[in-house]
Amino acid sequence: MRRMRTLIALTPAHRDQVFVAIIPIQQDFHLDCVMDILM
Repeated sequence: MRRMRTLIALTPAHRDQVFVAIIPIQQDFHLDCVMDILM
């Protein structure tokens, strides 16, 4: 989780692209958890 937060923090302009990249990697996580990380 810390890695994803760092990745998003380093690429705020590409947050949408990062979100799309995270989805297939975190299939075992609930969508709500992914959204919480992005928020």
